[in-house]
Amino acid sequence: MADDGTHHVVDAPLPAAPSILNDRPIGVRSAYGRRGGRGGRGGRGGRGGGGRSSSTGGHRPPSSRAPESVDIFSPIPNCDRVYTAYDVASVDGGAAAATTSPFRVVSFNVLADYLATSRDGNLGHSHPSQAFKFQWAFRCTRLLREILTWNAAVICLQEVDHFEDFFEPELRKYGYVGKHKQRTGAETHDGCSIFVKEDLFQIEAEIELEFHQPGHAILDRHNVALALSLTYKPTKDTVVVATTHILFNPRRGDVKLAQMQLLLSTLHALNIPHVILCGDFNVTPKSALYAFLSKGRLDGTTVYTGDASGQFAHRNSYFHNDVHDEEGDQGVDGGCVTRHQGNGTAAYRFDAPSSRRSRRPHPPHECLGVHAVHELPLASAYAQHPTAETSGEPFATSYHDRFLGTVDYIWYANVVCVGVVELPPVSFFRNIRSLPTRDLGSDHVSLVADFAFGA
Repeated sequence: MADDGTHHVVDAPLPAAPSILNDRPIGVRSAYGRRGGRGGRGGRGGRGGGGRSSSTGGHRPPSSRAPESVDIFSPIPNCDRVYTAYDVASVDGGAAAATTSPFRVVSFNVLADYLATSRDGNLGHSHPSQAFKFQWAFRCTRLLREILTWNAAVICLQEVDHFEDFFEPELRKYGYVGKHKQRTGAETHDGCSIFVKEDLFQIEAEIELEFHQPGHAILDRHNVALALSLTYKPTKDTVVVATTHILFNPRRGDVKLAQMQLLLSTLHALNIPHVILCGDFNVTPKSALYAFLSKGRLDGTTVYTGDASGQFAHRNSYFHNDVHDEEGDQGVDGGCVTRHQGNGTAAYRFDAPSSRRSRRPHPPHECLGVHAVHELPLASAYAQHPTAETSGEPFATSYHDRFLGTVDYIWYANVVCVGVVELPPVSFFRNIRSLPTRDLGSDHVSLVADFAFGA
């Protein structure tokens, strides 16, 4: 490991694997039907144990409720999602139109098995009668179905704790080669993974980034990032694809900012202009840290750490005692949840801190206290046309008992986003109690965007 916390590994793809998806269109794979059951969260298990892990909580689903597994090529019921094709001539301020056939990128927080029914995480135990939805044996095929539905060339996953015994061998069957970065820390068993179709991409280099820097006052959490330098075989263009899961804790905007700065500076130092950055950033669209990502600068001298991510600005939202952060917050409320509709640019002006403090800032870092900059010209795939009231981001990418909102993004630089599969409409979230459901296996919904290289 280098002094800056990065690992550089040059690697080649695994041997070729047959793919049954090559003849499927790049658009939505199939119309969604009305059959099937609900997806759920996994058992404790951690990183071993095969496809069926033991669990310390929850119940097996009665056969009358939903099948324990689903056909991974069946339609996803009860979740309407439509495709929006962008007018690439007007995207990114008139950037050069795409000159290559598009390739698809998916980002998906799959909900770690060991967190899904952990009593510390307090997710699978919120509704005992629904605990079957959180069992790994129930969730795993629903997760795989959602991933394969999109026929992506690149898949970025977060909260992966079944890489070796599930995701890697299953996706290898369909022509993907995968890389994984485990989180550091004795109590954190998940990590970030990237899978690429090896008939489309050659892996040139692997960059692992650890945000825990021994002795650092701020970079003291066990989050990670993973990046791959890829050659797109049809055109020989090089692109960096990265994925991360930024710290959850809404009080620690200072830690989130430091993690983002380290990640963005690492990507910039690779000196590869084409960049796609996916993940769960644990910041909301109307926040200072979202503005930092999209604008490349932030005056943190007046931004409180508890306000920086915008997570507290969700009335009647509650944050579980998060296993990821080793410190959590419960019983939090703040401003109202608003609809971020349409497809808008990433340059939304964040809300100024209100006179009523969300909650006490984390001592001693009451304000971020820094002027932060980064050099990547990032835009958000789902944000192409903002309004005065909205950022253009989806209404929500994650929904569980204690949170409803957008925290997942696909950022890009110097490539052309030609379209996205929209997130489910507001009515979908209104009609379900929370995620996962009988049909969807995570507390997040997958993001899907198509990219091409410009002239």
